[in-house]
Amino acid sequence: MTQEKRAKYAELFRVKLGLGEGGHAQRQQVIPLIERSRLPQDEINWIWHLADADRDQQLSRDEFCNAMHLVTLRKSGTDLPPELPSELMSDDVKWELTLDQSVNFGEQFRALAGGQHTALSQDAARQHLATYGQPAHYVSRVVELVAPYGQLVNEHQFCMANLLMMRLVGGEPMPGVLPERVRVQLGIVPSPMPTRSGAAPSLPPSAPRTPSV
Repeated sequence: MTQEKRAKYAELFRVKLGLGEGGHAQRQQVIPLIERSRLPQDEINWIWHLADADRDQQLSRDEFCNAMHLVTLRKSGTDLPPELPSELMSDDVKWELTLDQSVNFGEQFRALAGGQHTALSQDAARQHLATYGQPAHYVSRVVELVAPYGQLVNEHQFCMANLLMMRLVGGEPMPGVLPERVRVQLGIVPSPMPTRSGAAPSLPPSAPRTPSV
């Protein structure tokens, strides 16, 4: 998406929805705008699904721009992608650990787990994450995000949990769910992709357990 197009969509966000840079548009505000494209309803639903990258049932300005860009692409004959292209992912959603973070969190994990273990219990993970000084229910929610089916916490999940805690300490909001690509990176069994008709996916089976501390 060019800067000119992004600016055009951002202006639409401001003028048509009356929202500024930090605003969030609800589905009932956005869908009527997309419906003007006369695209099939299943494609409109899919555009919403793709644009709502953090799955909070509302669109930030960047997400709104992505939605309108997808509409434009589809109207020009381009097929809708199966997932949001990486170049459209919002810059303010930082899911990648720096090298220093990876090394630091990895060392913390191995110190807690010991040399003969490849996973931590969720209780052990919560006790460590509590040192960030955030409320207990935030700590529990972070553990649920990285290990959602009650399984043990491996090193990759532990590192992501620490990154989430750092973001919370920095004032960023708690995400509703992790992006699909992050879930795959963490080895979380993905739920089936929602259908374009909007059918709800079924829950995946529990992940296998590994020895813990």
